[in-house]
Amino acid sequence: MTVNLSPKDWCLGAIEGAIQVVAEDNRSTFSYAGIGSRVQVEGAAVLKIDPKANPWTDYVGRCFYVDTRIP
Repeated sequence: MTVNLSPKDWCLGAIEGAIQVVAEDNRSTFSYAGIGSRVQVEGAAVLKIDPKANPWTDYVGRCFYVDTRIP
């Protein structure tokens, strides 16, 4: 399933560990699944945080999620 998230929602989901998406009558939960090699969003810029003082923001932008919906 492909879901378009705002950069801010992407970053907040990485920090919280999960994202719940509601589209029409369908609700899906995506859980943090790890750190990838590709930058998805610029975490520091989105969160307005100094990346030199907070290097963890690099990981926020490279996280990925898995659909945890129970069939």
